[in-house]
Amino acid sequence: MKLSPELSQAKQLKITLVRSGIGRPQKHKLVLKGLGLRKLNRSVIRPNTPQMWGMINKVSHLVKVGLPDKPDKVAAKPVADKSKVAVEA
Repeated sequence: MKLSPELSQAKQLKITLVRSGIGRPQKHKLVLKGLGLRKLNRSVIRPNTPQMWGMINKVSHLVKVGLPDKPDKVAAKPVADKSKVAVEA
């Protein structure tokens, strides 16, 4: 698998299973299990390390590698309007 400059600089990788492990050698199935890929079109986020790339290269014909999606901004929890709350004395 050819490593793009964006992927080489990334801290994390998004790995997606695009082809099934059925009918593949047992070693390939174990690599998919090690990556945490169980179902088709499911993705996992893993650190960008040489060990991960070794696993990805073993099953490069079964997976797609990209950059993780940017996390959405977490909305602040709405604050209750205290002016409408009746205070009992």
